[in-house]
Amino acid sequence: MSVNKSYKQLICVILMFVLLASSVYMPVYASGSTNLVVNPGFETGSLSPWTGAGTFAVVNNNALSGAYSARIEGTGGNSSFIQTIYGLRPNTTYIITGWYKVESGSVSIGVINYGGDQIAYSTSSTSYEKETFTFTTGASNTSAQIFLWKGDAGYGYGDNFSVTSSDSETGSEPGTIPDPDAPKPIGMPGNWDLVFADEFEGNSLDNNTWNPSWYGAPGEVSLPVNSYEFAAYDPAQVSVESGYVSLTAISNPATINGTTYPYRTGMIHSNGKKQFTYGAFEARIYSPAASEGVMANWPAFWTDGQNWPTDGEMDIMEGLGGQAAYHFISESGNPGFSVPGDYTGWHTFAADWEPGIVNYYYDGVLVGTLTSGITSSPMYLILTYAVGIPYGGPVVIPSTMKVDYVRVWQHTPSPGFTSGVAQIEVQPDHTASIDIVRADDVKNESGTFELDLPDGWSVASGQSFTANSSKDTITLNVPKSYNKFKDVIRITPVVGETRYPTMEIKSTTLGLYTTEVYPTLNNATDGYLINFKFNNTSFSAFNNLSVKVQGPNDWSQIKTISKVDSKGSRVVSFPVPTLDKYNLHDYIFTLQLSDDYSVTLTRPINALIAVKAKKPITIDSSIDSVNWEDAASFVLDQQSQTSGEWTGPDDLSAKGKVKWDDDYLYLAIDVKDDIHSMVKNNNLDRWDGDSVQIAIDPARAAGPVTGGPHLGFTAALNSITGAYGVSVDRSGYPELHLSNGQLLSQSQVVVKRDETSKTTAYRIAFAWSEIMPAAYRDAKDIGIAVVVNDSDGSARKGWIKYMDGIASGKDPAQFGDLLLTETTSHEQPSQGTSPVGGNPPLDGGKVTVTADMIVVADGKTKIELPISSYIVDLPASLLNLQTSQMLELRKDNLSLGIPAAVLNQLLGKLTTEQLANSQIQLRMEPLGDTEAREAISRSEAASHAAIRLSGDVYNFELSILTPDGTSTVVSTFDQPLTLRLKADADIDRGLGGIYFVADNGTISYIDGVYRDGYFEASISHFSKYAILEVNRTFTDLLPSHWANRTVKELAAKQIVDGTSATTFEPDRKITRAEFAALLVNALKLTKPAEHRFDDVAPTAWYAGPVSIAYGAGIVSGKSSEAFDPSGSLTREEMATMLVKAYHVKYGAKEIAGGKTFADADRISGWAELYVHEAADLQLLQGRGNGLFVPKSLTTRAEAAQAIYNLI
Repeated sequence: MSVNKSYKQLICVILMFVLLASSVYMPVYASGSTNLVVNPGFETGSLSPWTGAGTFAVVNNNALSGAYSARIEGTGGNSSFIQTIYGLRPNTTYIITGWYKVESGSVSIGVINYGGDQIAYSTSSTSYEKETFTFTTGASNTSAQIFLWKGDAGYGYGDNFSVTSSDSETGSEPGTIPDPDAPKPIGMPGNWDLVFADEFEGNSLDNNTWNPSWYGAPGEVSLPVNSYEFAAYDPAQVSVESGYVSLTAISNPATINGTTYPYRTGMIHSNGKKQFTYGAFEARIYSPAASEGVMANWPAFWTDGQNWPTDGEMDIMEGLGGQAAYHFISESGNPGFSVPGDYTGWHTFAADWEPGIVNYYYDGVLVGTLTSGITSSPMYLILTYAVGIPYGGPVVIPSTMKVDYVRVWQHTPSPGFTSGVAQIEVQPDHTASIDIVRADDVKNESGTFELDLPDGWSVASGQSFTANSSKDTITLNVPKSYNKFKDVIRITPVVGETRYPTMEIKSTTLGLYTTEVYPTLNNATDGYLINFKFNNTSFSAFNNLSVKVQGPNDWSQIKTISKVDSKGSRVVSFPVPTLDKYNLHDYIFTLQLSDDYSVTLTRPINALIAVKAKKPITIDSSIDSVNWEDAASFVLDQQSQTSGEWTGPDDLSAKGKVKWDDDYLYLAIDVKDDIHSMVKNNNLDRWDGDSVQIAIDPARAAGPVTGGPHLGFTAALNSITGAYGVSVDRSGYPELHLSNGQLLSQSQVVVKRDETSKTTAYRIAFAWSEIMPAAYRDAKDIGIAVVVNDSDGSARKGWIKYMDGIASGKDPAQFGDLLLTETTSHEQPSQGTSPVGGNPPLDGGKVTVTADMIVVADGKTKIELPISSYIVDLPASLLNLQTSQMLELRKDNLSLGIPAAVLNQLLGKLTTEQLANSQIQLRMEPLGDTEAREAISRSEAASHAAIRLSGDVYNFELSILTPDGTSTVVSTFDQPLTLRLKADADIDRGLGGIYFVADNGTISYIDGVYRDGYFEASISHFSKYAILEVNRTFTDLLPSHWANRTVKELAAKQIVDGTSATTFEPDRKITRAEFAALLVNALKLTKPAEHRFDDVAPTAWYAGPVSIAYGAGIVSGKSSEAFDPSGSLTREEMATMLVKAYHVKYGAKEIAGGKTFADADRISGWAELYVHEAADLQLLQGRGNGLFVPKSLTTRAEAAQAIYNLI
């Protein structure tokens, strides 16, 4: 936009065509989350604003996406890239994502200087790996430094970095700043002081800052800015509410100076009240869409000087032709560019105006730079929502542009000297270096660094500094005897009499110890031991170390190591009753090394037992020989273990056994496969045919390393030549002298095919000398994974696996634990012996109830059934005597309660003559394993969730059998029946419950009341039911998000759903109709009202829920005619609906006092009692600082939490 000058029209014509034909690079980032990393993919072709150390470059190769990537080389010392991320909020969790890889060695990604200890992750992968982790800022920290680091030889690469808030703006509405001192310009480098901010709180425009009229008095309707505009500016079209200012364009003609404008719209400007020279200007703006990706009308955020165009006009965002654009007008011209992408909806637009240059940022990403004609005179702020073509977008009337905030910053004075790092890692008997970066104003200074060092440290070099330098390096000696885990180094630059601010650099000491974690059998009991070994590699003793371990199902133990001598080791063992055979479970160890220092490590653990062979095993195809007796086994026959095409166990399944002795590790694997096809002659290609791959991690006890070194082997039988062997396909240990593709020479193998039984037998004796380096030869915990590949012809069509880490990525961190026990026989506990819950189909089990089986107690008629029974015949004559109370049929894994009304319903279908010889037959048949797997597989596909079956899928059927052979099925009942099913001990109760399983795979949550090891539900019809653990994952709701668990539990109960199969949009504002539907789902309400709202179409998806909620008294509408279904939900509206829903579910509750809020005067009178009751019932909480913020809008995540609190 600009003032109405004579040649503005020509400039607009030229600019229109330039902008619509131009484009700049626009990185892609996740919708709803602002990436705070500037130049995240190095697509500018330059390093800025990253800084580098050592050997580094931005290169136009090895990019994950785009053209450029960052490259560092560790040769000759440490190399790194680092960027300071500004604009963070204190005490807030952020998510870091980055992609990295190496050509050799390893490379690390991490974060420092955020208010906590350094966090870093490493990879040795030669292909890009994605790393995602979180950090939480300290109480006063508003910045952090992310880095890519390499300390060994070879190249490392990084690309596509991001830092986003884990909750985006969850809990915060437009206009609400969680911490007024924290905001920084998003994505802009540098240190900034906030000099102006209007968050548009309250209910009126701040007249000390803004004018709502362009020409004339503040309250008058005025001319447009530009003669191409169709709308006059009317102060009545400017409003402030719910934390933002609205500029609304409407159809209402206005005649000014003889010209009639068909529309009126809103604008605000600060001319004569606020103006600024240079700085960062930022606004968060909602731009309506005319169509997908096209801005409606002519929104703009801009600044202007007093003397146009001499003093300049800076257009930060102008919607030209429906696209967002930036430009700068002065006497020198009007350079600018359009920015590709969809900028409708909420987005942040900003400009950094400096002498001779303006950088433009959209959503924290640098989208362009202008250097021509940049003026230096003060400018004031302007926000307009004009209407006009051809320069504006399509005309949409009525339409409202909203502004969350407008902020202006100016640069913080230079600190002079800054440390290049906030934290360093050191090792005893080594040196440590710290780089000190000088600002421009101190580059020509000379002086000294005053150092406050840890005990025993000394300065090797760099204590003084000279002029004409931008960086100094201080090198420090760390003594051999140093053994503090962490410390602080303080550095104060001194120039003459001037002392600059002291810098604090934290140090963490490496090389003081190592740890090992490994499970073993517990010889004293039938369980296991998880052993934690602490190796002291320092030159001093450690005393009173505390080790805490936490495992599944809230299991935890703590033990103390009193003393570990220098170069000594100690082991503490934690008894655990059972370990899973098929699945890894995380065990988290917290090692308290001193009063102020602890470390946490996570070790995934499972257990496959290998007993010791009594004598050497002859390698042949017989698994039934005495040699394999007492061997532990693993079975591969479940859908969850497969990938690719798989039609059932006859298509592909396997059973393996394992033993060991001092010379060999023995494996026997029998593969059931309808077609054996392996025609590859190249050993490295045998995985593409029928074969078995075995991966081994000798260093398992030292801790699984993601992508770390390991060994891989392939055993195969050529289906044409009959040749067989076991070859090397991965060798991560050079000392074993193995090369990829070679056949093992010291190991033994036999592979035979039996076409009659369609079975291929693999027998392998791995020589320890070929699979275990000398350093690990005594290890009794070995990482292992097995994949059985399946090919029915030309290539591999799928596989079945024991543990991950082979077929879908070479990763020993996903291997299982193979425990070498000295015992010669061992019966592994049954827990975990099948990767999918469930019992096999019962072979029999029909029972006819007799009078002596009936027990009357506790107001019920109880019948205890044999555990093997699944068909129950109940003589009608016998039941006819028990129709006054509930009938309860019970056995070990389930019970069914049939109300007296249903018994009378059934008996009422019989004549008096039929009662004597008729039967009521109840069938409770568990599905077979294959049918159950197929049902769950269909359900996973239909529900977009990971589903775990606990127990069996039961098919219930109730029928009446009369003497003439007639069978009448009764599938619906006059009153609900009570079904109780026994759950696995390790079921996640929050994600578990009883579900109806339809034939097409659709599942319906019935209930999830958990009592004494059973889930209980009321069912109104018979079909298939099962206990399922349903784990729905949404890609935009990370595990670190505060609402992740709440949403998972509500999604499992089918109270909430995603906005797509994979997204939840936790930060999107929820509508009134959506929240009404959530309440109806949560309370399981079904009765609609006769009343209809005019704005609720009968065909709308929400018509039913709104009608039901109205009928229940939960909602009342904006008026008797209007509900406003698409309107956003304020917090006071949510409180009102929640409390009314609470009354429906639990009845009214007398509130003693009621919580008060500091902003109680802003709560509408009709909502006041409901807000206080919601707070008293803990259905809702305030927003902090004693505020409720009643007019603030509600996000989907907040709504989910409120529903969770209600139920």
